[in-house]
Formats: sequence, C-alpha cells, structure tokens
Amino acid sequence: MFNVFAAFDIETSTIWRSGENTDAHSFLYIWSMQIEDYLIRGRSWDEWVECLSVLRGAMDRYGKEQKLDKCPNMIIWVHNLAYEFTIISGFYPFQDDECFFRDVRKPIYCRMFDAFELRCSYIQSNLSLAALTKQTGVPVKLSGQKYDYDKVRFPWTPLSDFELDYTRTDVESLVAAMKVRVHRSGDTLL
Repeated sequence: MFNVFAAFDIETSTIWRSGENTDAHSFLYIWSMQIEDYLIRGRSWDEWVECLSVLRGAMDRYGKEQKLDKCPNMIIWVHNLAYEFTIISGFYPFQDDECFFRDVRKPIYCRMFDAFELRCSYIQSNLSLAALTKQTGVPVKLSGQKYDYDKVRFPWTPLSDFELDYTRTDVESLVAAMKVRVHRSGDTLL
C-alpha cells in the first residue's frame, strides 16, 4: 500500500429525451484525479483507464525495485462513490471479491486492476464535501450553487476558468480533508 493521498471525481451532463421526463442519459465530460499535490484531468473514460494503466506500470516498477511480492495498492478517495461506481461498473468487470457494499448500490470500496482501491469518503465521514472541508479546516470546496449543473457540456466543450477551478477544488479539497482525518486519528494509509 502506498501512503499517498489521492482523490477522483467526475462531472457529468444529462440529456433528457425530447418530451419525456423519464428517459435521461448522463455522460462524463471531465474527470479530475489529485495525487498529493498533482492534478491529472481528462475528458473521457478511455483517458482515465489509460491514466490508471500508466500509474499501474509505475507502481509495478516500484514494487519490483523494492522487492515486494506484488504491486502495492493506491487508495483513491471518491466522495459519493455510489455515483461513479454506477458508471464504472458498466465498463469494468468488477468481481465479487473486489467490492464491499453497505447496501444495494452503495459501495464502501471497490478495487480495480489489482492496484487501486476506490473508497467512499462520504460513507467514511458521513458528511457532504462542503461540511467535511469545514470540519477539517481545509480550503473549502467551491459552492455548487454557483455551478450551473443544468448546462449541457460535452467532452469537447471548452470549459471556463471557473468550471475548471470547480473541478480542481473538489479533488484538492478531498485530498486535504482526508489527510487531516487520517492524521488526526494518528493513522496512516498503510
């Protein structure tokens, strides 16, 4: 296990079938992943899987250099993992032993590629991201009230500085908040 703090978040748009309120189609238009102080972004699921593949390769090399029996794992915090899991499970073939659920469609964690463990920080903290950042005293997540969630954005839609700051702040704040929570308890991720 790596003792590094990472977070992942997606932003999606929803399109409703013309004239119907029951047929919605949601899709990713940007993802953000923060690993300690480093931000990685992409606009498609393929790019995220490619990012994980590159990270997995680096982690494998590190494990071999350290003479470890297997690739070390990286914990990636996701606030409200249930949402991301719904979409990821559509293209990643999770095995039963890779997921642990609190309830139907409410994963506490799920593991991917024998290297990454996505953990639900919402379940762990029982707080909204805004409340979690306030409780831990880290830079506050930007207000979702100022972000236009009804605007339809596609992976190719240019994003404003505010929209990019909003996506960055979500993962940056989550990394900082989870770091405070783990350290306050005198623990590590190892």
